[in-house]
Amino acid sequence: MAFVETEETPVIASLVAAGRMVAERGRLLIDGIEDRAAVRTRSALVDTPGVAEPFPVLTLRQIISEELIFADQHASPDAVSTVLEALGAQPFEHTQIQHVPTHLRIRLLSELALLRDGVDILVVTTPERHGGPIDAWFNEIWTIAQRGIAVMLITSYPISGHPLRSSPAADQSTPISKEVSGSLTSTGHLHDPQE
Repeated sequence: MAFVETEETPVIASLVAAGRMVAERGRLLIDGIEDRAAVRTRSALVDTPGVAEPFPVLTLRQIISEELIFADQHASPDAVSTVLEALGAQPFEHTQIQHVPTHLRIRLLSELALLRDGVDILVVTTPERHGGPIDAWFNEIWTIAQRGIAVMLITSYPISGHPLRSSPAADQSTPISKEVSGSLTSTGHLHDPQE
């Protein structure tokens, strides 16, 4: 987690964390090695303002369809429905993303980013700007991290003093809804990576 202030700093910090920009000071390491190209390849920016945030009037169905195409996945209406069901987002399928609860927005955008080939690092930018209970969206991020995904949270919320900072969110609240534990295959069906 990184706590940053001012309007532009979270975007800059996210771009640095994802290997898209070089900081004036410090080093960006992956597995103990300074390799920005590897970080860029393995990371995805999630909901970064002006860079990787969905247009506010797009519906969840539209966003999922586009993201499946970006991930070289089958983007049929059935595939989109499969993702909506797996993420517990069916009631919001025709809702504009700007009106979707923050925790579901973060779950959806994170899981879609993870469908991209080779992505195992997420950089999530200022989810608090969309409102909603902090615990709910933080729990989404924590749940993803517990699956072995590296997650960098860039926030303007002083989460360092938040009780969730020092103890697992899963112990304090239950996940809002079911999550995608596998990935989407080219046929649009979820599969368990353990199979």
